[in-house]
Amino acid sequence: MEAKIIEKTDEYIVHRSRFGDEHKFWIVDTVPVGYRIWNIGEHAPEGYIPLCLCDHDYHVDVTSLKAVRVENELDRMRILEAAGWGAESLVSAEKNYRRLLRKKHRTHLEEHSLNKIGASLRALRNISWEKSK
Repeated sequence: MEAKIIEKTDEYIVHRSRFGDEHKFWIVDTVPVGYRIWNIGEHAPEGYIPLCLCDHDYHVDVTSLKAVRVENELDRMRILEAAGWGAESLVSAEKNYRRLLRKKHRTHLEEHSLNKIGASLRALRNISWEKSK
């Protein structure tokens, strides 16, 4: 079974993963405070970045999923790849990128993380992020 959007309106999309799971994502123009990029990589709805709320143990609240449209597929893939390397939001991406840049000696994994996050920064900055008050 292939991943695909099975229902789409101006307000939401319903996406079915390759595993048959269905999730409803409310479409937003701005990432709300507290939301992070849901690190589901290739299982993400085509053309969108999935967003979620999760607790300190990373349990995702699947009843409050949101998605932001990203027109450029290369940007979208860079963002999804970087989410697995410490770039769950613009703030975390910039923080982890600076931290890794400051290190004089990086492991292979740290170097890989630095490259993935660095490649996603421009695209992450093109997304509107709601500021906390």
